[in-house]
Amino acid sequence: MACVTQFGAIAKMLREIYQDRSPKYTYRSEARIPNPYIKSAELLKKLYMPGDTILYPSGVKDVFGAADEYTYGIKVSVVDAQLINVYLPKDATYWQRIDPAESDKLYLWQKSTGKKRLIFDFEGAKYRY
Repeated sequence: MACVTQFGAIAKMLREIYQDRSPKYTYRSEARIPNPYIKSAELLKKLYMPGDTILYPSGVKDVFGAADEYTYGIKVSVVDAQLINVYLPKDATYWQRIDPAESDKLYLWQKSTGKKRLIFDFEGAKYRY
């Protein structure tokens, strides 16, 4: 009987781990959402029109930048751009830019309206995994 009880507890724990709901093992109190990079790439493929520009956020995990008086101290990360580009078509000719002033939000600047459209908000490190 004790073996069955123990097996039930282990099965419950494993189910919570695989559903990303176990704070003890996943260090999260909420389950993760599906891969945000795939979702963002799918939306960009659907909305992008020639002349538009994808504006990637510049989260500051890895820092790149020139050491001159104009760009010194501006932290730029290419990680989000790289991870989204994995899911974009290889032969696509999208205009893309990393915005050093924006750290969390992915935008599509639409030439037809002249406005930025929010594609995804990473909310700091919450959705970067």
